[in-house]
Formats: sequence, C-alpha cells, structure tokens
Amino acid sequence: MELARRAEKEHRFAHAVSYYRLAEFYLPDTASAKALCYQKFRTCFDLAYQGEEIKRMEVPFPGTFLPALRLRAERERAVLVIHGGYDSFMERYAFV
Repeated sequence: MELARRAEKEHRFAHAVSYYRLAEFYLPDTASAKALCYQKFRTCFDLAYQGEEIKRMEVPFPGTFLPALRLRAERERAVLVIHGGYDSFMERYAFV
C-alpha cells in the first residue's frame, strides 16, 4: 500500500492502479483496508485512463444492477461481453 500511496501522490496513476489491486488481492476478506484499496484502485484507474473512451455503467439485474465498463471499438460494430471469476475486476480486461 505504501507503493500505491507514493505512486498516487506522484500522479503515476497507472502504477497506483496495479499496486492497489495487488494490496487488495492479498488482504484477507476481514481486513478493514480491503474496501479502501478497492475504492482507491477505481479512483486511480479513472484518473489514469481519463483520456480513453471508457464509460462506467450499471446494467439492470433483478433487484440490483451489475457494474460494467463500456469501451467503443475503433472499427468493429460487434458486441463482446467479458466477465471474470471471483477475484477479478472488470478494469483488468479494459485493454485486452
């Protein structure tokens, strides 16, 4: 987390994204800092890639919603839906 804080302070947001993600991954589910790491991860991601055409969305789901990212392809018009497993974040697939 110290590396993440330092990178964030130095406005190296792409690095901070990775550091916060790693810190969050290795913290136990009961750790109070886990939610903070995730929030900082998202904030730094949005700052690091603010020039990209990435839109956060909420997809309706019975009784709630599913968070999603929408990225526009440069040429193709097909829709590609990707989802990860239990321990993945949607942001990790943004540039695949």
